[in-house]
Amino acid sequence: MSLQDIVAASRAETGLTDMGEPEILEGLQVLLDSFIGEARLRPTGVEAQRASLIGFLANRLRINDTFKRHPEILREQIHGPIVIVGLPRSGTTKLQKAIAATAEVQKLILWRILNPVPHKPLVEGEIDPRITYAEQVSATMREYFPDFFAGHPMEAHEPDEEVFMAELVMRGWNSCYMANTPSFEAWLNRQDFSTWYAFLRKLLQLYQWQDGSLQSPWLIKAPEHMPHIADLLREFPDATIVHCHRDPAVSIASLAVLTVASRQMYSDHTPPEESGRFIIDHWAKQTREYMEQRLVLEQKHPFVDISYREISGDVVSAVERIFSAAKLPLSAAARAGIQRWDANNPPHKQGLHRYSLGAVGLDEGDVNREFAEYIDQFGRWF
Repeated sequence: MSLQDIVAASRAETGLTDMGEPEILEGLQVLLDSFIGEARLRPTGVEAQRASLIGFLANRLRINDTFKRHPEILREQIHGPIVIVGLPRSGTTKLQKAIAATAEVQKLILWRILNPVPHKPLVEGEIDPRITYAEQVSATMREYFPDFFAGHPMEAHEPDEEVFMAELVMRGWNSCYMANTPSFEAWLNRQDFSTWYAFLRKLLQLYQWQDGSLQSPWLIKAPEHMPHIADLLREFPDATIVHCHRDPAVSIASLAVLTVASRQMYSDHTPPEESGRFIIDHWAKQTREYMEQRLVLEQKHPFVDISYREISGDVVSAVERIFSAAKLPLSAAARAGIQRWDANNPPHKQGLHRYSLGAVGLDEGDVNREFAEYIDQFGRWF
């Protein structure tokens, strides 16, 4: 699993050589060193990560080739977007999927997130191989990693997080959830994330161009946007920020246990306390940086605070407030679509996700100390 091997394999797979900008090889080398020297991956974990990185580089090659052949993509006008943030496990996924059940927004579906550009020209009537691939990924996760799937169901035809594409510019944290990678974490914390948001704008332009220049606002969702909200709003000045709130003691416990399940896919050495410490340190830092930026940004940009209770109990009401802030009408058809989705997706549909702070070596005192400022300012929303 060397840098040269992975770059060569991605070029051989695509027949392309130019990855375009921004440069990503430095970050990729740091990640590879962290995988090899720190993560203690089992052999199948090494192979899985190698295949994943080859896939990311192949996607970069195809994306850059598409922009070179179609410079008109960069003329696409992006509307919105509505951006859902908040601590992980705070209702962000349910809210995203409920809004996506309407026809009023454009959304990022998992099969397109995993492979933004077709690998080959499609024959009329042929099922896009990208759909088949995503369905296989989803089925594998459901069968072999049910604990992870219960906590975060990855379904081929449902919307998911755009951060699964952040590895395209080596600004993604997903690798840190899948393995113990402290050196890569430290490297990421020193990076400028504005490159990711400039690339994300290009990706939305690409998707919109593929669909025929739709004029609806985009819907995106990722808790990892929180500390970079200023970078996001520089690229998307008309965005509406939706902040989902839940008791951080619950959110951190749930995410840390989910991180243990994620790391167990690739390694036999996954001390729960290691995941617990990574999650609480990472998200306390992310939250503090977000709060500092929000104090300034909310003077000029709309922020909507939503409680987990509202998302769980009356998601239509939550969407009404969001659409009002975004100056969008909520039609009767959209309301019915949300209600239908909610009825078809009861809690624990994909299995029960069990978690506790004690299971990852933490307690409520730890969380209350690290999130004291957030609890003081937003505790009324828990």
